[in-house]
Amino acid sequence: TFQQVTGLTHDVLYYFRVRAEWDQYCTSANSSTQLVRTLGIPTIAVFPEELDFGTVDVGTTSNLVLTVTNSGSVALNVASIEFVGGGYNHFTTWPTQAVLAASNGLELTVTYAPIVGCTNDVILILHNDSVDRPEVEVPVRGYCFDPAAQPRSLWIEYGLAGFNSGQALLYGAALAASLALAEHYAP
Repeated sequence: TFQQVTGLTHDVLYYFRVRAEWDQYCTSANSSTQLVRTLGIPTIAVFPEELDFGTVDVGTTSNLVLTVTNSGSVALNVASIEFVGGGYNHFTTWPTQAVLAASNGLELTVTYAPIVGCTNDVILILHNDSVDRPEVEVPVRGYCFDPAAQPRSLWIEYGLAGFNSGQALLYGAALAASLALAEHYAP
């Protein structure tokens, strides 16, 4: 008969003794020592654990590096990388898949190329063949600044561009207060 052995550690050499037994009355005096090595596994880790691009102007790109490591004893296959969440299409990676040898690492370039002003919060997912973390999730965020989507300054809109900054700030504040009062008391 066969009996499953549990609780063994990966990539370790074990010695065991085998003796044949048919039932309680019939056992063999013969036994032998055997040697077996358990299978190795890949072990994935990432650094940093999240990426924040900060503010990036519309129509430009920004790159950050995500380091992926394999501290296991066999190769790690990163089969694919995807982004999920609002604005996922503004993010890309290079490379898009990889095989990391045992005890090796890879610098993954993550690019943020926003085309519309907004905040993008997404999750980068590394699909891989590690036993304990087959889908590593990394939060990624970036804010796209689009000057065309911003309200116009009171200084320029109301003809205050010719004043020095102190005068413009003073007149701009007075004008804003006047407009606020006029809107509040308008019939």
